[in-house]
Amino acid sequence: MSKKMLKRSLALGALMAFVITGQAWAEEKYMNGTGGILNSKASGYFLQLEDTNKLTYDVLKIDVTDAGIRVQGDEDVDGTPSTQPTNGSDTLTIDANKIDIKISGYGNGLLTEYDGKLYLNVAKELKIVSGGHGINGGGQKGTVISILGKEADVSITSDSNAVYAYKTGQNSEIKIDANNVTIESKSVGESTTDVLKGHAIYAGGTGSSIEVTAA
Repeated sequence: MSKKMLKRSLALGALMAFVITGQAWAEEKYMNGTGGILNSKASGYFLQLEDTNKLTYDVLKIDVTDAGIRVQGDEDVDGTPSTQPTNGSDTLTIDANKIDIKISGYGNGLLTEYDGKLYLNVAKELKIVSGGHGINGGGQKGTVISILGKEADVSITSDSNAVYAYKTGQNSEIKIDANNVTIESKSVGESTTDVLKGHAIYAGGTGSSIEVTAA
């Protein structure tokens, strides 16, 4: 095969791959410091979103001390504006091949506040290791965290609550739907009210729900 034909064949192969997968992955992204991604102009985060509510990565690696991905809302439970306004959207969607989040401090891998909503669509793997909470649906008004990965492996390990919908949360909703799901808390509480010692899964807020589905 000539070089010209080979180049054409490779180009067609790349085009077919995109058509089959329906996804054009960006390059690998690594974030470190205090916080990873925040849908606000507030300081202290590697990426403070100002004009977008959707991100796409091939591999996203976050190694921080506070919060990996944090989504704030605009309204408190009584309808008053939040004290930490968003960039104009209370919703963030992230599509990725793989996501790896490490929280070295007592923070949160994924965190939603007020009426914030976070949607993660993962093709292969989501891994969260946290010194605090793995997933925290801590919003004060109907927050949502959704993880979808029909072919993906999801692993969440924390020193406190691994998947957590409590705090002052009202009608907080956490959904995980993946191929394989592993959820582990290294410090298990003695009772359902012992939230400080940690649980693998804990839904304590008024009307809050946690739904985990594995193939």
